[in-house]
Amino acid sequence: MNGFIRQGMKNKMIHSNYKWSPIPVGIEVFGVDLKRQLDQVTVERIKEDVTRHRLVVFRNQGVVDGSRQVEISKWFGEIDNVSYAKHPMSPNIDIFRVSNDPAQGCTGVGMSGWHIDGTFRSEPYSHSIYHMVSVAKSGGDTMF
Repeated sequence: MNGFIRQGMKNKMIHSNYKWSPIPVGIEVFGVDLKRQLDQVTVERIKEDVTRHRLVVFRNQGVVDGSRQVEISKWFGEIDNVSYAKHPMSPNIDIFRVSNDPAQGCTGVGMSGWHIDGTFRSEPYSHSIYHMVSVAKSGGDTMF
């Protein structure tokens, strides 16, 4: 599970602390600080694991700033400009800031019709990246 890349890059060492564990849907990755620049081998491992497991969770990352989140998003391809308005608290036009507090982010998103993941579009997003600073203790259930 850790230490080596599977498939085309067998036996090449990767980020020495990269470990993952299965969760009910996808995997949780440990030993990677997304706030720091990562070597290309580690980035490729993350991309491979996203492809293989579909959902990859990195807990306890602290606050990943907007420019870094956009940089991480670009690992997976070109960023599609969101069709929602940029919230004044959003650090970047490519960051769609959502909150239940209108002072902190756009509200009422996904509650009347479609969610923010783009699955309703004629060409859905290939990937969605979320940076959750705080989540509901209850009532925040998802359908996946």
